[in-house]
Amino acid sequence: MPTEFDRGRNKSVVEDVDPHFLPVGVRAGNFELFPAISFASGATDNVYINNAGRVADALFTLKPQLQAYSDWSRHKFSLNASTDIVRYAHQGLRNRQEYTILSAGDFDISRELKLRAKLDLDRRAETPYLSELTVNAFVLSQFTRFNPALSVVHEAGQTRLTGTVEYYAFRFNNLSFTDGSVLSQAERNRDIYRYALQGDYAVTPSVAAYLQINTDRTRYLALRSDGSANRGGNTYRVIGGLALDLSGLLRGKVGIGYTRRHYDAARYGSVAGLTFDSNLQLFVSPLTTVTIAVRSTFQDINYNVNTGAYRDVTWSTGVDHALLRNLLLSASALWIQRSPVEKNDRLGQSIAQVRFQGAYQADRYTSLVIGLSYGRGRPTNNSGSVSFNELSGQASIQLRL
Repeated sequence: MPTEFDRGRNKSVVEDVDPHFLPVGVRAGNFELFPAISFASGATDNVYINNAGRVADALFTLKPQLQAYSDWSRHKFSLNASTDIVRYAHQGLRNRQEYTILSAGDFDISRELKLRAKLDLDRRAETPYLSELTVNAFVLSQFTRFNPALSVVHEAGQTRLTGTVEYYAFRFNNLSFTDGSVLSQAERNRDIYRYALQGDYAVTPSVAAYLQINTDRTRYLALRSDGSANRGGNTYRVIGGLALDLSGLLRGKVGIGYTRRHYDAARYGSVAGLTFDSNLQLFVSPLTTVTIAVRSTFQDINYNVNTGAYRDVTWSTGVDHALLRNLLLSASALWIQRSPVEKNDRLGQSIAQVRFQGAYQADRYTSLVIGLSYGRGRPTNNSGSVSFNELSGQASIQLRL
C-alpha cells in the first residue's frame, strides 16, 4: 500500500511545467483524452547483458500512448494505456513488445468514506536493474502481470484508516537462448493474495505518522523443475514512520519495519528481519530537485537451490535541474545489493547504474529526449551469477495532442 505524503505544498521541477507547454488534449464527453506517440532510436554495446561473448546492436522503439481523465464533479476515473514495440537491427532474440493498461477510480460514498479501485494489466521484460536474482539474467525474460485492487478509505479529523485487498497473477514466458534451445519458466508462475491495513495520524498539517500491517499468501502453480516443492508461503510485515510535506524543503516518507517470510515446504527455512522503505524529495531551489530513496525487502530466489529468499537492498538518487523553462537536465544513480539469506548459498549480485538525460519541450505538441546510461553487474562471493558492463544511449521524439 503506497504511503500518501503529497499535500500540495511542493512541486518538483518535473511537475512544475510551464502552462504554455502543457498538452491541449481532446474532449470526449466528460473525459479529457491525451494521445501521444514516441519514436526512438538507440544502441547498446552489450545486447545480452553478459560479458561472455559481448554483442553490440542498434534498436528502434515505437510507443503509442493514451491517457484519459474524467471531468466529473464528484467521482474520479483515469486510464493510462501504452505499448512499447522494440526491435533490434540484428539480434532478433531481444525483440519484444511490452504494454501497460492501468485504470483507477475514486468513488465518494460519503464525506468521510471513499472507495478506490484499481486494475493493472501489463507485460514487461525483466532486466538486472529491476528484477529478481537469476543466473539467466542475460536472456530476455518477459512476464505478464494482472493486478486488481480494492481499497476503502475513512478520514475523520486528523486520522485516516485505509484497508486494501489485492491480487497479483504473474505468468512468465519461456526463455529462448542463442543456440536455439528453449527453457520453460512455468515454475515461476504464481498467484499472490495480499491484505493491508494502514492508519495515519496528522501530527501537523505537514507531518503525519503512519503504521501499516500487511500479509500476503503466495501460491506457485507448479513444482520446481527438479520435482521438489516450490516456494509458496505466507509473508507478514509491519512498517511505520513519517509522511512529510514541508513547504519549500522536502516531501516524502521515512519508514522502518519488520518482515517475516514463512515457507510451506520444510526445505526452505523461514526468514525474518528489519526492512525499510524511504523516499525523499529535497527542494534545493525552485530550479533543482534532489531525490533520495532506499528500500530493503526479502524476495524469493528463482533458481534451483534449497535457499528460499534473498535480501534486496536498493539505493537510488537523482537530480533534476531546469536549465531553461523548457529544458530539463537529469542525472541518476542506482545501486543494488542482492544477498541470499542462507550463509551456505553464495549466489549474489552487486549492480550499479548511472544515467544522464536531457529533455527539451519544443512546444505543446513536440518534445525531444536524449539519454545515456552505463550499468555494471558483478557476482558476489565468487558466485555463478552473470558479470556484465553495458553502455547504451537513446534519442526519442514524442508527438502529442
